[in-house]
Amino acid sequence: MPVTSANLPPFPFFKDPEGLENELKGTDAVKSFDRHGFIAGGKVVTQEGREALFQYNLGNSPAEHHYSELEFLRNYENAIAALGGRQISNVQLTPEVIDAAGGRDQIERYWAAAAPAVPEAEHHSYLIRTADKEYWVHVSAGAIIPSMGFVVVLEKQGMKSSLGFLDAAAMKKELDAKGRVALYINFDTDKATLRPDAQPIIAEVDKLMTSDETLKLSIEGHTDNSGGAEHNRTLATARARSVLGALVGLGVDPSRLASKKEK
Repeated sequence: MPVTSANLPPFPFFKDPEGLENELKGTDAVKSFDRHGFIAGGKVVTQEGREALFQYNLGNSPAEHHYSELEFLRNYENAIAALGGRQISNVQLTPEVIDAAGGRDQIERYWAAAAPAVPEAEHHSYLIRTADKEYWVHVSAGAIIPSMGFVVVLEKQGMKSSLGFLDAAAMKKELDAKGRVALYINFDTDKATLRPDAQPIIAEVDKLMTSDETLKLSIEGHTDNSGGAEHNRTLATARARSVLGALVGLGVDPSRLASKKEK
């Protein structure tokens, strides 16, 4: 797939077609990070990234310029070609494609609701590549009364996390104010072994203990409600002990720590 030499307009590239208005507004029309299924290589593939969604009622197009489904689809085909993009699939949602993807319910889990996975509609997938980005475009039309047109433009990218961890200073502030602090340390289902993503939180607790040598902590474990009560109490205690053991491993005096099950 060649890199485009075109000077791309700002994302998401396309204005509303003449005489039509996007029925999606605000957060329904723009997602900072989401996923969508595209047909490529004869199968459904899911891409993640920044996403713009367009939904048009072709039946509302003005009488002097009434859009057929074909004209709607061809407009985007031509516009994407002008941006240096290529069509990567005109395979449709046949029973074979749907079955290979695990069924229609599975497809719709990863298919933007604003561009429904309707087998009777016509679907086309496009790709625009720059030196450092990929833009996936899905255009579909038809099979709904009144006739509708849908467009998804997805800038492929990883998610930039907006969730941070409590640092040692924030933990101390919370403890001074409330006498306790909730730390979200995730474990695999029905397991008490610390996952690698727990290490930054454990390191901040260690900093907290090092900054105040008089501080003593009681660590309380929790579980979800998927198991029996006694099993969950045992698992919660084991998880608390795993955190305690990690802190001792970093040099915290065991006499300053206690672990207990959830209440």
